[in-house]
Amino acid sequence: MATIGASAGAGRLEEETKVQTQQETPAPRPQGGPMRVSFDGNRLEVSASLLDTEAVDRLIKALEANKGLLVPEQTKDDPSAQS
Repeated sequence: MATIGASAGAGRLEEETKVQTQQETPAPRPQGGPMRVSFDGNRLEVSASLLDTEAVDRLIKALEANKGLLVPEQTKDDPSAQS
């Protein structure tokens, strides 16, 4: 019976250790705030709150990834490029 009590006590100690570890862990840092990049067929629309350099890098990558959806500026203004 002493063995059962000892293992139950060890289990409680293990649980207390887990709780203490969870309480000491700092909250995760925000990921740079909300960001939205959308394409409506003619243009990219961007809305972002940039809190750090990582957020700026993510926005740049999102813009670069969507850049191919836009028509180049010279094609828009060049009448000979339109069919």
